[in-house]
Amino acid sequence: AGFFGRINYDYMGKYLLEVNARYDGSSKFPSGDQWALFPSVSAGWRLSEETFMKWAKPVLSDFKVRGSWGTIGNQDVAANSFLSVMSVNKSSGWVIDGKQVPYIGIPSVVSPSLTWERVTTIDLGFDARFFNNELGVSFDWYQRTTSDMHSPGETLPSTFGSTTMPKVNSGELQGRGFELSIDYNKRFACGLGLTARATLSKIREKITKYNNPNKNIYGNYEGKIIGEIWGYTTKGLARTDQEMQDHLATLPNGGQSSLGSDWRAGDIMYADINNDGKISTENETLGNSGDLSVIGNSTPRFLFGLDLNASWKGFDFRVFFQGVMKRDMWQGGAYMFGSSYSEWSSAGIVAVDDYFRDENSWSVQNGYRETNMNAFLPRPFYDDKNRQ
Repeated sequence: AGFFGRINYDYMGKYLLEVNARYDGSSKFPSGDQWALFPSVSAGWRLSEETFMKWAKPVLSDFKVRGSWGTIGNQDVAANSFLSVMSVNKSSGWVIDGKQVPYIGIPSVVSPSLTWERVTTIDLGFDARFFNNELGVSFDWYQRTTSDMHSPGETLPSTFGSTTMPKVNSGELQGRGFELSIDYNKRFACGLGLTARATLSKIREKITKYNNPNKNIYGNYEGKIIGEIWGYTTKGLARTDQEMQDHLATLPNGGQSSLGSDWRAGDIMYADINNDGKISTENETLGNSGDLSVIGNSTPRFLFGLDLNASWKGFDFRVFFQGVMKRDMWQGGAYMFGSSYSEWSSAGIVAVDDYFRDENSWSVQNGYRETNMNAFLPRPFYDDKNRQ
């Protein structure tokens, strides 16, 4: 359930103000924490209507700067997450009097206070139109902060038992980005109408507060950029067996044995970024991640769109494009060579044909392929050592 109200104020078409307030309740939270107030306010100033902007009228049709601040509630959380429940399993593996006996698990632990997550947004922007409103530009910079996130609470002592720690309102996620759009609308005397619109946006989200005492790099932790890709840094492919042996000689404390064995020409040479004489993951935690580091981000850096429209005497034509600019992908696994079974299952896939082949490769020795010493992909050896 919810109650909301709004107040608008407009003075001479120049100064604009809007104040909103919501008071929402949700049954997903315990009694006493179901209701919360979510206010917001926005203001705009149409500079184009001021007398000191009259000089720009022949070109500038409308220009407004604006800003807003507001918060809304997020109840998209696990239903009844405040209730302590016990799992019921129909079969325990024990048989008594010829029947399998069910058992009930230990109860989950819940926080005595669990309420809404809050999403607070600050937005600054402007809208401008030129040449009798034919050309328009709109820009927004914003910061969105999700606070009171449902996240693990403080670590409990082992004497508490084997159940997981309860969720509490403690995490925080912050995203910053911008949105830009440019549009053009023109109707010619001959009846031809043209409309074009281009958009560009970007956002980066960072966890600014999260309880992760173990600091595992693959979980959430304070300071994490959403979409981080952790992996090894490579020094390229070994083009000869001797080049691989020379590389392994620089790793006197274990080489690359933690990733595989039988290293030779066509395999990847991994970089020892922590200078301990071996390639390892250590504990896979912040500050002790061995040779693992952030090597990319899977979140799209930029999103763009282009919409083109034309109409004339009842005929219309439209073309729409949208896409991503700058996004890191960690393919890995079976997808590198197109199969999870063997290298032979990848035969005929042109996109993965640029793999390493020398005179010792079976396909070269049997006349199926020519050597490819400057390949992009390593030799297709189906274990994990070349797909880290």
